[in-house]
Amino acid sequence: MVELRMKALRNRLREDDMAGMNFLVALNNTPGVSYAQPIIPTGVTCALSVPDVHREGCAGRRR
Repeated sequence: MVELRMKALRNRLREDDMAGMNFLVALNNTPGVSYAQPIIPTGVTCALSVPDVHREGCAGRRR
């Protein structure tokens, strides 16, 4: 996984690197987006959609 991540970060990911995959992680970290639907390729049996992390205020809580 780390090897694929590093290839993707360096823009060196090839089609062969993705051959045989059956799990998809979709990162939805675009600010202001409240709904996202990943495009799931044929053959993928599981998809995990991870939303952006937001810091929300809490009544009565001091900062």
